[in-house]
Amino acid sequence: MIFEIRAEAELAIFRHVATPTAAASGLARERRSTPQGPGAAPSGFAADAGAALVLTMLEAFAITLSSVVAGIVYSRALHGYAGDPAVFFGNGMLVAALFCGAMRAREAHRGRLFGEAHALRDLLAVWLAVFSFVAFVWFFLKIDPTLSRGAFLSFFVLGFVAVGAARSRAPGIIAAWYHPRRFAGENIVLVGARDVAALERLGNEFRFTGCDNPAIVTVAANGDAGEWALTLTQGLRDIRARAREAGHGQICVAADGFPPPRLAELMSALQSIPRAIRLVPEESAERYLHMPMRNLGRLRAVEIQRAPLSGMQLGLKRIIDLAIAIPCLVLVLPTMLVIAVAVKLDSRGPIFFRQKRLGFRGKPFVIYKFRTMSVLEDGADVAQARKGDARITRVGRLLRSMSLDELPQLFNVIRGDMSLVGPRPHAVAHDHFFASLIGNYELRQHVMPGVTGWAQIHGLRGETATTEMMRKRVEFDLWYAKNASLFLDLQILARTAVEVFRKRNAY
Repeated sequence: MIFEIRAEAELAIFRHVATPTAAASGLARERRSTPQGPGAAPSGFAADAGAALVLTMLEAFAITLSSVVAGIVYSRALHGYAGDPAVFFGNGMLVAALFCGAMRAREAHRGRLFGEAHALRDLLAVWLAVFSFVAFVWFFLKIDPTLSRGAFLSFFVLGFVAVGAARSRAPGIIAAWYHPRRFAGENIVLVGARDVAALERLGNEFRFTGCDNPAIVTVAANGDAGEWALTLTQGLRDIRARAREAGHGQICVAADGFPPPRLAELMSALQSIPRAIRLVPEESAERYLHMPMRNLGRLRAVEIQRAPLSGMQLGLKRIIDLAIAIPCLVLVLPTMLVIAVAVKLDSRGPIFFRQKRLGFRGKPFVIYKFRTMSVLEDGADVAQARKGDARITRVGRLLRSMSLDELPQLFNVIRGDMSLVGPRPHAVAHDHFFASLIGNYELRQHVMPGVTGWAQIHGLRGETATTEMMRKRVEFDLWYAKNASLFLDLQILARTAVEVFRKRNAY
C-alpha cells in the first residue's frame, strides 16, 4: 500500500494523545473523518519535516540501489559483464534527486493526505515525468552514449517497484526510529493555564519523544483584568528564568484554558525571548491542522471539506458524459429496439418504467428503465425487488441480470438529469424513509446521481432489505460525494464493465 507523506509544520509532532502508549499506536492518523468503504482509501500518516527527510533518504536509497542492480543484472544477462557501476550509480543519483525534489514539492502543494489511488497516481506521474526528462538528457542530447537503453528501461520498472515499497515501509520505520527520540537532548519549557489537563498531556508527549524532564510553568488565566496583568508579568519572569537555565530547546504553549485575548497577549510577550516558540492549539482545533489552508481575501481559512468538483471540473464532467453517452446511445439503439419488442411481447404494460427520483440538490426528475416487472410502483409505497421476486417478468429477469434494463438512462444522462457516475438515485419513498434513519443521507444529493457509482463497483447493488444494508451503501455514496474527481469517475467506469459481467446482486 502506497503512503503519501508530506512535510508539515513541526506542530504536527505535538498531536494530542492520552498516554505515551497511545502515542505509539496513534502515529497513523485518519486522512479524513468521512466513512470510507473497503478499498476506498487507507489511513493517512502525519509527519513533520524531519519525517519527510527520513522518507527522502529511503526513497533515494531505493532508487539508487535499483539503478545499480538493474544495470549490472541487465549487462551481465545480455553482454556477460557488469557494465560500469559508476554510470549506473550516477544515473540513479540523478533520478533520485529529481524524483525526491518533485515529490516533496507536490506533497507541499497538495497540502493534504491522499488516498491510495491518488498516491499511486501521483507516484506514477512524477516517476514518468522524471524518466522522460532524464531520457531526453541522456539519449537525445547524447550525454553518455555508453548507457544502455535496456538497462535504463530495467531501472524504470525496478525503480518504480522499489520506491513504492520504500514508501509503503516508511511510516513503520519513522514510527519506530524517528518519533520516539524526536526531542532527546532538548530542554523544553512548557507553558499552560493552571489546572488544565492539556499541559499534562503535552508533557507526556514530550517525555515519550525523548525529553525526560520538560520544565513546566503554569499561569492563572481566568482572573480579573487586574490579576491578569500581575499574573502575566510574573509568568513571563518565570519563563525567562527557566529559558536562561535551559540549554538548546524551545518554549511550547498549550492553548487550552486561555481566553483568546489573553493567549494573544502571552504569545506576543514571549516573542521577546530568543528561543523557538510553539503554540499547541486546543484539541478541538488541533484536528484541523493537517487540512489545507485557503485564502479568503486577506484572511486565511482551514478547508474542512472541499467541494467535490470545481465549476470547471463540473463542465468537463458534463462534456465527458455527453461524449460517452451519445455515441453509446447510437451504438445500442438496435439492441434497445430488440429489447423493446421483447418487453412488449412478454407481458402486458408499457415498454418503459418511469419513476420519480430526487437528483442533484434534491431536484426531482423522472428516471427511465426498461420495464422488468408486472407492476409500475411510484409514490409513497414502493417495494424493492427481491431475489426470486414473482413480479419480475421472464424478459425482465434476463435484462436485470445483465443490467440491460438501465440502458434508457442514457437519455437521462443526455438530458442532464443524471451523470454516468454518481450515487444511484433511490425511489423518493425510500429517500424519505432512510433519511430519517441514516445520518447525512441527503449529502448523496450534493453531487449528480449516476448510472453507476462507487457503491455499485463494490457489489453494493440490488435489494437493501435492512437499514444496515442501506447504511453500508450510503457510506460508499457519501465517500464518493466528498471525494469525487474526474480521475475517480474514469476508474469507476472502467470497473463497472467488469462488475456487469460478475452479476453480483443482479436480480
